[in-house]
Amino acid sequence: MKPLKVGVLGGTFDPVHNGHVFVAEYVLQELGLDRVYLVTAKSPPHKSHFIADAEFRHAMVEEAIKGKPRLLASRLELDREGKSYTVDTFRQLKEELPPGTELYMITSVEYLRPEPAESESASADACGKSSDKHLHWLGNWEGVDELFRLCRIVVTPRRHMDAALAREWAALLPAADIIVVDLPSPPVSSLMVKRHLQRGMPIHALVPPAVEDWIKRTGLYTADGSSADLAHLEQFAPTTETYSTERTLSPTSN
Repeated sequence: MKPLKVGVLGGTFDPVHNGHVFVAEYVLQELGLDRVYLVTAKSPPHKSHFIADAEFRHAMVEEAIKGKPRLLASRLELDREGKSYTVDTFRQLKEELPPGTELYMITSVEYLRPEPAESESASADACGKSSDKHLHWLGNWEGVDELFRLCRIVVTPRRHMDAALAREWAALLPAADIIVVDLPSPPVSSLMVKRHLQRGMPIHALVPPAVEDWIKRTGLYTADGSSADLAHLEQFAPTTETYSTERTLSPTSN
């Protein structure tokens, strides 16, 4: 029996957009994966004022993948107590999925960049912090040695950072089994979606129709850039039954 091949695409998904779905489906087809989990990240403490509530971000992921049975929304990180690192998610998947399952972490080339981008360095300088240790670099992630043992790393281009650059940077991490998938970089970002909404511009070309409808119904992103009142949004919150961890992890759920 062939081993199960599972991709994992994590993110804040604030909001989830067409680029996320495109990358998940492209990698799934390119590598012959059986499914791809879209794992909603918790709200990082240092960004809590700028990121929408995790439950609502996850609800939008559920909306985005409706009708796509090989894409599954996972709330592993949301249900985990305390700090949650990527390695924790892959450790749990290894424990809960069938023995022999092959795991693939799907990420953007920017996390292979060995030095911080100019914007990161400027931000660190402004805060009086040293940018010597580039925290976004994959080689500095928590538990990275174990992570490299648990999964293969799938890297996709982003904007000006192409596949050739990705392969160059991948060579700096010899302990990792890195696959570079040369796909067209989606011309969309979550920030672009929010800016369109704040300016009253249409977003139908940026997000799946169900996500656009959800945002319009809930008023999650308002014109001034803040999130809508949480009390109002409670009626749109996912239920435990609908979004259970057991459902997203079940080998037969697709």
